[in-house]
Amino acid sequence: MPFYYYQKTILIGIVFVALSSNSLALSVVKNNNKNQWTDTIQGAANLRPVSDKSNLFYRCATLDNLSQQDAECLLEKTKVVIDLRNTDEIRKGAKERSQGSRFFYEQLENSDVDCRLVPIPILQNVDAFWDEAIRRLPAGERFQATLQTAVSKGALGRAAARKLEQGGLPALYSIMLTTGANPFQKALDVCWEQSQQGGAVLFHCQKGKDRTGLLAMLIQHCLGDDDDTIIKSYGLTEQLMEEKETTTSNNEKSSMVDWSHFRGSPERAMADTLSWIREEYGSIDAFLDRLSFSSDKRDVWKNNQDESSSSSTVTSRRSWISQSSMQMLGLVAAGSGILGGAKEAKADEDDDFFDDPEIKELYDNPAIPTAPEERSGLVVLRVAEVAQFQEKILRVVANGEAEGLKLAPMQFVFGNQILLKNSNLDGNMKLMIYDEIPRSKRNDAIKNAVITMNTLQDISKYAASIQRDFENQEMIELADMYRTVRINLNQLYEYLPEKEKEKYYGYFVAVTEYEKKIAEGTYNPELDGVLKFDD
Repeated sequence: MPFYYYQKTILIGIVFVALSSNSLALSVVKNNNKNQWTDTIQGAANLRPVSDKSNLFYRCATLDNLSQQDAECLLEKTKVVIDLRNTDEIRKGAKERSQGSRFFYEQLENSDVDCRLVPIPILQNVDAFWDEAIRRLPAGERFQATLQTAVSKGALGRAAARKLEQGGLPALYSIMLTTGANPFQKALDVCWEQSQQGGAVLFHCQKGKDRTGLLAMLIQHCLGDDDDTIIKSYGLTEQLMEEKETTTSNNEKSSMVDWSHFRGSPERAMADTLSWIREEYGSIDAFLDRLSFSSDKRDVWKNNQDESSSSSTVTSRRSWISQSSMQMLGLVAAGSGILGGAKEAKADEDDDFFDDPEIKELYDNPAIPTAPEERSGLVVLRVAEVAQFQEKILRVVANGEAEGLKLAPMQFVFGNQILLKNSNLDGNMKLMIYDEIPRSKRNDAIKNAVITMNTLQDISKYAASIQRDFENQEMIELADMYRTVRINLNQLYEYLPEKEKEKYYGYFVAVTEYEKKIAEGTYNPELDGVLKFDD
């Protein structure tokens, strides 16, 4: 068989490896957005994702009005609930909790429930809050109020309260950020730790507006949302909570501060708060540095979400094939070394390479449908299949069973990068471990996942270190690494309950047949239907 055929076969294989991996990541994003569980919760006001760029972080108002169905959904869908309220607020709300909310909080105390409550009161240090408010009084007003304390107890506090009311929400938020630095840091740390394990974080205060809005703003910035997006997201609370009445309630008048001055969530308030942070600290990033939430952590959040959001812009398998095929063909044409060998086909010297029917069919088939919906467990099986394919081809060539076929190290460096980027393997393994694998097997599953990711990184490093043609022993060593990946991914599958294993194997067979028909050009939407899996 001519060498050109093997070149073409490997190129097609790389395209379909990338295609399969991309469809996995893409379908997970689509599935999460299409069936947003927050829409089913009726007893938690202002409940929504923090950002369109992430399915890990959610915000809402108090959880004291849940129905039984709401409570069960939250316990299933979230891994951590952060309560930003003070103890007195929590106690007051507990007295009037609905039956569903009582059930919810009782379950959070149960060690068998895979969801935990983390109280982080933002305004716990009330003295520090008022000390800061007093410090901000103009010198003349502070001096006059101090003198008045001799005849009127609390005059200094009342002066600070009137000044706070004049400053409105921006003044309130700037003092919260100044005196609540430690609680905000703890909240970000909890969010970070959970994001590395997988599973959703829900945080709330009383109305899901002020304390919640500030934490949401910090997370949105870390995820890469711009000011306009952050400001509009904050302003959405006013619509969801309908906080526009002009009368003042007795509760709002009962304290030293008239809290009616802090109603609503006008976009101007968040815009002014962002401006204050930049004036005070130089930038939002500098403020986050002050909270010890490092740039490395911020980059991880931003880069992970960038990959997810960019995947969601792909509209069809056909368009992705076209882009990927042309990109890879261009790399070959530039002599990048992805396909090795002295007889390497150069596109600028061989027009037939572009015109070959099998190559053109990859990205010029009008029957190719949108990517099928797939699940995290299925992603793991598909990547295991890719690892097995890579292992086999390396052993075949190393043993001299494919005469004329020559593999280049950079082929595996590039293929591995595509696989890791487009499969979102790390995230999908986390979803599988925390959502589907029984609790008793999770520690072992985490070890398998860590070995998998480390080995895939080792594959890229090892292949990149070889700046010449492969030696047979090097191909065997690389094949052994792929075998390690395959074994550990298959072990994750084995941890699943029997019913889940049967379900995913059925999915796997269906997708394999589906892809086979597309590759052979025999897929017919009218006869074969649309590939979709039941929940």
